[in-house]
Amino acid sequence: MENFKFLSGKQIDALSVYEKEKYYYKLKSYSLALDYKRKSEIVRKALVSICPALNGMKIELRGVENIPENDSAIFVCNHSNAHDMYTTQDVFHKLGRIVSPFAGSDCLSTFAKMAFIYLNTTFVDRMDKSSGETATYELINRVSNNQDLFICGESTWNIHPQKPMHQIKFGPAIIGGASGKLVVPMNYEYVETPKLVKNERDIFEKCIVTFGVPIKIDPRLSLLEQTMLIQQSLTNIRLNTWNELGINKSHLSDKDILLYLNHTYFKKFGAFAFEYNSSYEQQFLYSNNGILTENEYHLDENGHFVPGVTLKREKSKLKK
Repeated sequence: MENFKFLSGKQIDALSVYEKEKYYYKLKSYSLALDYKRKSEIVRKALVSICPALNGMKIELRGVENIPENDSAIFVCNHSNAHDMYTTQDVFHKLGRIVSPFAGSDCLSTFAKMAFIYLNTTFVDRMDKSSGETATYELINRVSNNQDLFICGESTWNIHPQKPMHQIKFGPAIIGGASGKLVVPMNYEYVETPKLVKNERDIFEKCIVTFGVPIKIDPRLSLLEQTMLIQQSLTNIRLNTWNELGINKSHLSDKDILLYLNHTYFKKFGAFAFEYNSSYEQQFLYSNNGILTENEYHLDENGHFVPGVTLKREKSKLKK
């Protein structure tokens, strides 16, 4: 196994059926030969116990019947704010399951990274291709050894005023193909107050967590098509939740611009131990055809609501 060569999603899709099956077998074997140890269970439990207080909101669970009862799974979720890690730990604790999250190390503060380490997190440096390969091995190893995985497939926050989901990456489907474990689509819908706020904790009223129907990845089939299947499931769950809550994002003209700017500003700059660097994160948002896509709207110098980044110094724009 010393000569194992990691392939990208596009390279895997170019293989024949026989070659795909052979590759996934080698990928799993190589991953299982590696040694990953959990951190202190005492510290992990202590951190998990304070997550509800750090989160500061009610959690509502839906679709729990879709979760495999006696097996680990790959949970693939949307990503929208700094509470996602707290929410994840709280949710899986309520379910009586231990989760191993997947997170980018290149955007975390020292405090956050230390906490994530003891929450059994698998890290990736998104600027380093080899880091992604190493993380994939670890994730396959973990889920094959009966640890649930939590992956935000979009790679960065979705703070777009209209889009339910950005394009997710091939990673979850590759891990599912190699491990044989089910992919469970899930959605975090943070219900926001319809009011302007003065701090980040006042934005969210509750979080509705919905688990979708599990998806079995077939290693013989197209990785792209199966990734799009996960994408569509995630999108449908979110659109259905929006419809239930009466949320309409069809047209920008329907948007309360000041409310969007106010909430987005505090999500980015008001969260505990974290700031969101929109300009840095933008580079990770590519559409399915490889074109860079926008993630945020702001007011330009003429006062028009257009794609662009609100900077920390522009807090005055949030006032009436």
